Amino acid sequence: MNQQILKALLISVFLTSSAAAELPAATTMPFTVAENLIVVEADINGVSGNYLVDTGAQAVVLNRPYFESVDVDTVVMSHSSPSGANGPVANVQGARNLTLSWGAIEMNDLFGMVTDLTHLEASVGVPIVGLIGYNVLERFQVHFDYAAGELTLYSLGEDSQPLIENGLGSPVQVTEFEMVSHIPVFPVNIAGHEMRMGLDSGAGGAMIFTRWRDELEGKYEFIERTELNGADKHVQMGDVVRIDNMSVQDIDYTNMTFRFNDMASHNGKAMPMDGLLGYEFLKTRPTAINFRTRELLIWPVTGG
Repeated sequence: MNQQILKALLISVFLTSSAAAELPAATTMPFTVAENLIVVEADINGVSGNYLVDTGAQAVVLNRPYFESVDVDTVVMSHSSPSGANGPVANVQGARNLTLSWGAIEMNDLFGMVTDLTHLEASVGVPIVGLIGYNVLERFQVHFDYAAGELTLYSLGEDSQPLIENGLGSPVQVTEFEMVSHIPVFPVNIAGHEMRMGLDSGAGGAMIFTRWRDELEGKYEFIERTELNGADKHVQMGDVVRIDNMSVQDIDYTNMTFRFNDMASHNGKAMPMDGLLGYEFLKTRPTAINFRTRELLIWPVTGG
């Protein structure tokens, strides 16, 4: 494993948006994977290109260099700076009245942020215009299917259920989660230890906080020591290890790799979870997040 990117924008202020729009019942969009991150084609305020789909970003985030000549209604952030994986993110502006065009989805009046993501872009290795975050995704049931290379967004009815059925049938498991800020957190068992893990589609790799290192001694295989690059531009070194057994209720995930690292605190407080799951977890089988019902839905492995 070469350089890993684990970026979880833990925003210190809840960003809201009316985002009045006629949303389709369902829309399926292809995606590619760059350095374990989901890359889609979208357009915000007329700037088309690659956007990362990142449930770990609380709002839309624009990469400043792409929007310098674009009419963006920016505002001064009245709260403390948001945090990345390793510390505060510098030089952040708020942005309002954003318009998103993404497949069949059209949203207006979105709130977001503008900051310099060129360091992230360089790490990913492809142009990155911005991030599509929680304030867009939370209004859908979001289905991740890495085997098909597709992301499907199902609009929700008054009962918080999808307006139409998906083609996968019933999930084999439904796991309830709680929200910590905008991050879904749910129980897992890792090498016989009960933990609470956050789910972040913008996490290129899984993380276990370093306080668990001693507890897990003898239950992991060391792989390498690598850098962790966050939205804050700081670099944190961490050991990458392999753990043979992780389970979410009755579903086993074998030979998972994790980094021992710590995220920046949120508003000066330790994060009430034990780590993060991202790419390696989501790619294993079709998985969906319903932010309204606070359910993680998991289907059988497809394609063999």
